[in-house]
Amino acid sequence: MESNIELHLDSGAVILFSKRFEDYPMFKRAKGSVKCIPMIYGSNLQDVAITGKGLIDGNGQYWRPVKKEKMTNRQWKEFLESGVP
Repeated sequence: MESNIELHLDSGAVILFSKRFEDYPMFKRAKGSVKCIPMIYGSNLQDVAITGKGLIDGNGQYWRPVKKEKMTNRQWKEFLESGVP
């Protein structure tokens, strides 16, 4: 996103984020933690608004399980190896 933007969602509009992990690559943060690229993102922005009666659906049912404590060590290792630069 950029500064001075309004993202307006009309009633009935839906932003549906992908359930495919490869659509949101992993990256290592400066402190060493690993994160997915956010679905909506902005940094050091001013005057940003998300308005309207539409829906933003992050497809959480696919993303909630991607937590280290919810995976075996092997699954977590494979997950990290699949997308961390």
